[in-house]
Amino acid sequence: MKRLFFLTSMFLFVTLTMSAQKKYAVYGVGFYNQENLFDTCHDEGKNDYDFLPNGSYKWDKLKYTHKLHNMARALADMGTDMLPNGCAVIGLSEVENSRALDDLVAEPELAARGYRYAHIEGPDRRGVDCAMLYNPALFTLRDVKLVPYV
Repeated sequence: MKRLFFLTSMFLFVTLTMSAQKKYAVYGVGFYNQENLFDTCHDEGKNDYDFLPNGSYKWDKLKYTHKLHNMARALADMGTDMLPNGCAVIGLSEVENSRALDDLVAEPELAARGYRYAHIEGPDRRGVDCAMLYNPALFTLRDVKLVPYV
């Protein structure tokens, strides 16, 4: 009888102890300055002339695709040392427009992870904006709005 009571007590103790442990989901959040991720087309009303094929940086399709590939590789690798799916959310700065973001998320490294983006055209005259990449399997985007500069 004592043995049955002991075994039952141990079973309850182990069961209650294990069920009391909380399970937490861990997600990666990152930030990466894209350092002037400009496409090769002029945006009306923006001072992006340096990043055109005839501009001071001679920004052509080859340079643009090279930059896209390097940025996509770096972004896809972020957080993978700790989380196999990488970051759920990545903040980006110095992105020209949604065309550049379309091209970025279409790169194979990011397309494989299914990243989407949130972006609002900001008032910066140089044409640089902030954006956010997110993995819809890990993060649900509810709203996007521009917060005015102070």
